[in-house]
Amino acid sequence: MSSAAWASNTQPQIPLQVRSVSALNGVENYGGILLTTSLEPTSKFHMVAIQGPSKNAAIFTCQGDGPSQCDSAPTLGAAGPYPRWVKMVVSDGVVTMSYASNSGGRPVGWTVLGTMASFS
Repeated sequence: MSSAAWASNTQPQIPLQVRSVSALNGVENYGGILLTTSLEPTSKFHMVAIQGPSKNAAIFTCQGDGPSQCDSAPTLGAAGPYPRWVKMVVSDGVVTMSYASNSGGRPVGWTVLGTMASFS
């Protein structure tokens, strides 16, 4: 599908439909978008995801160089039934993470979970 179907403006954005999330060996998993500076465990990152299956909540979390770069507790939002949508928008050095309900295979009612400075 064309990205124009989801874009409300010309900002770079990544929408993703999460159809389901299951536990693996009893451990909660996430389905969503991870933007990272490297694959090292200490790398900076932004993540927006649906956490499931027992919590079934939208989550925004990140790791940076200090409190101003998002080393804080994750932000949770009520997710509701699957499928759900998550979105990351990057504009003017700011990353905005959102989630939405599904209607006919399209996102409906975006809710912002958090906004933080992007990493250089």
